[in-house]
Amino acid sequence: MIENQANDPSRTSWIPVPENSDFPIQNLPFGVFIPEDDIITTGTRIGDTAIDLSALQQLGYFKGIDLPDDVFLQDTLNDFIALGRPTWRRIRNRLAELFDENNTSLKANVAHQNQVLLMQRMWRLISLIRLQKRRLISLIRRQMRPQSLLKKMQRSLQKLSPITRLNLLKVLLKLRMMQ
Repeated sequence: MIENQANDPSRTSWIPVPENSDFPIQNLPFGVFIPEDDIITTGTRIGDTAIDLSALQQLGYFKGIDLPDDVFLQDTLNDFIALGRPTWRRIRNRLAELFDENNTSLKANVAHQNQVLLMQRMWRLISLIRLQKRRLISLIRRQMRPQSLLKKMQRSLQKLSPITRLNLLKVLLKLRMMQ
């Protein structure tokens, strides 16, 4: 099993993070966005800064992680998600390493930063995951034990809007019926 180094609470980033941000270095969400140049790409964010994962891959920052060449150039996360939890964790760990306050490999390379980092006003999120319900449930079952998933989802329900909560409850009910 690959250790989850990305969530280390003592880790800080060299990218500025506003005090009440939902996106410190320990929370690296994946999403699909369109930068100003209108080329769809997969990314994450730290604070208000989007990070272009396709640019990082093209620049060789994911060397040693087995990834298809175009995995971060899709209009959904489906291909990336299909690679499985070990790959997601390797990517998150590498990102946490690259953007750690003490790592200078990207921090000292302004030319690469200009290709990889986008301020919030320069991009818009278009999609997180576009899946049919059956495929989503199948994917979830392959990646995580349903009981563990149910517990995690139930803990998160309190933070969601009523409409999102209702949609999530429908998925939970389907998962329980499948057990």
